[in-house]
Amino acid sequence: MGIVIDARAALRQLGTEQERPLALLRCAGALISRHLLEPGRPWLWDAQEPRGDELLVICFAEVPLRLRFEESRVVEVPAGAACLLHPHQMTTVSSAQVTTVTAVWVRHDAVAQAASRFDGSGTVLSDGAVARSLRAFLLGLLSDPASATAGSLAETLIVGAVDLVLSDAMPSVRVPRGVDRARGIIRLRRTDPAFDVDALAVALHLSRRQLQRMFAREGTTPLAELRAQRVQDARRLMDDRVESLDAVAARSGFRDVAGMRRAFLREGLPTPRHLRADALL
Repeated sequence: MGIVIDARAALRQLGTEQERPLALLRCAGALISRHLLEPGRPWLWDAQEPRGDELLVICFAEVPLRLRFEESRVVEVPAGAACLLHPHQMTTVSSAQVTTVTAVWVRHDAVAQAASRFDGSGTVLSDGAVARSLRAFLLGLLSDPASATAGSLAETLIVGAVDLVLSDAMPSVRVPRGVDRARGIIRLRRTDPAFDVDALAVALHLSRRQLQRMFAREGTTPLAELRAQRVQDARRLMDDRVESLDAVAARSGFRDVAGMRRAFLREGLPTPRHLRADALL
């Protein structure tokens, strides 16, 4: 996407005390952060000028949050739910208990179509499979940043996940089909080698047979879609020519190079070793 967020300037949006968060992961045009929120010390989220580079934030908290706006409107956010901080609305975020809040930051224009449905901050986002997967994904990256896919690929994953969560929070506009939700979860979790068709079925509260039938109506299978996503990621990483094949396999969600090789062949491609050898000629 080619844009790098200024982390320090971004964190000032929550107040100067938040310039040193508990954790911070920079991924080019996306940020993940974790902050302490204490009673009597609210965040003061300021409205941003509509210049095209405004930041939008989705927050996850362990305890209930209270969002207050200039017009004295108050929104209560249940524990565990996600909420939106809109770039064009001043918002005060507070909590009656000490808590940590995990936040994901993206540029508003990167998710403009989904974000355009929201007039301002305070929307409590759906506590569905997509939002839960996003939260687990963010916490996983923060807990082990060395295992995160770096640079533009990580940014693509994060921005795509935020876009899906925002879209999933608009049932009055469009009810996502089951297969669309499944594809969204695949995009979120494809880099996890432990994620497979059975895990996808669990995330959607479906049996494996129900999941297979849902994809069959689209003329495909969940395994084929997961494999294609991982192969696409692997080819993108191989283009950089800086990773070993073992590293490419791990970061693309394959258990090993042999599994990656089989996936390439199933997709009708030369093996990774042949592709890399051709690229070096």
